[in-house]
This record gives sequence, C-alpha cells and structure tokens, in this order.
Amino acid sequence: MKTHIPGHSDIIFKAWDLNEHDIYQIRDGSYVLIRNHDGQFGYVKALDFSSGLLGWARYDDTQYTTSSAFTASVVGGEVTLPNNGGNTIETHMHSSISFYNPSNQKIQVENNADVYMCTVTFRAKTPNANGTYIRLQLDSTTGTPYERVGKDLFFGKGNNEWHEFHEVFQYYSDTDFVTNGNRWKLEPVGDTIYIADVIIFIQRTQNHRTL
Repeated sequence: MKTHIPGHSDIIFKAWDLNEHDIYQIRDGSYVLIRNHDGQFGYVKALDFSSGLLGWARYDDTQYTTSSAFTASVVGGEVTLPNNGGNTIETHMHSSISFYNPSNQKIQVENNADVYMCTVTFRAKTPNANGTYIRLQLDSTTGTPYERVGKDLFFGKGNNEWHEFHEVFQYYSDTDFVTNGNRWKLEPVGDTIYIADVIIFIQRTQNHRTL
C-alpha cells in the first residue's frame, strides 16, 4: 500500500481495464483509490478490483468428434492433445494474454508466480482396454519439469467403449512458463487410442501482478 494519499477523485475505473496501477487508499471498505498507468487517479470498487485480478476461459476443439476421432498410436509416442479452439470463451478472462493459444496449442500464463486450475475433458476409447492406458501431462517446451502435473488414465468400461474423462489440475507459473508456455501431452501405453470432444477450461486462482 502506498503511503502518499492524493487529492479527492470521484472517477470510477473498471479494474480489468487497468494494466498497471498503484494502490493509494481504501475508502469505506468499498472502494480502492488508485493511479493508473496514465497517471490518472480514480476509484475502483473493491469487489470489482479483486474479481478483475482473476478470471477464466474455455477452449473447445471442433475438429475431432466421436464420428471422426483423433488417433494416437504407441509407435507415434507422445503427442499434443488436439484442440483447435473452434469454440472459445474469453469474455471473463481479465488477462492481457489468452490462457491457451490454438495456433501452437500452448497453455499460456500472464505473470510469474500466478496460480491456475485447468480442467481437461475429452472422450477416449481403445480396442484393448485391459492392456492400455493414457498418460496425460503438461510438457514444458524448454526446462521446468512440468510433467509432474499429470495423471495415468484407464479404460474401465471395456474395449471400444467411449470413456468420458474430466481431469482437474493445479499449477503455478515460473519465468520459463511465462516465456515459453506449456502443452498438454498424451501418450498411449499398450495400444492405439482414439480421442474426441476435447475441452480445456482454465481458471486463474491467484494473480501475481505487481501492484
């Protein structure tokens, strides 16, 4: 909290419209007095300020469906989870960057030390349910071992049956993640797998933006 308190101002900002700002004073527990990056003083509703620091986004793949599934073979090894972002919701993201980039299929983060929760949903099947599983994990494109954020997924319903997976992961961002991003990777172990209807939902639970 800044110690200097400027003169009175009745300008009301939207918190998510402010990329850079300094906090000066809290008024009546309901408003936060700030100075934005243009040097203009104004108030932000405390509720808007806190919600504006967080946010969520959703990215749906529209290419691979149960009638035209993505195929991953054992021989092919680890592959990127396909998602073309054909249907995207970013209205409530409150971020200067997208949480997912469909062009390079990278998960993205805004700040070092942010915290996120990511839900990955998809349908999958295999002709050899007893002898096959999927390894799903984050993979850094450079250094940090983000593959620790992952899970082994199994086929309990039997051969050639579509299984619905809904997996929730939590992770924080470091400078490597900010600079290079990450990708969701999957690897079939045992036999070929088929993937359809992929959705990636990302919620930021802590924003480490420097105020």
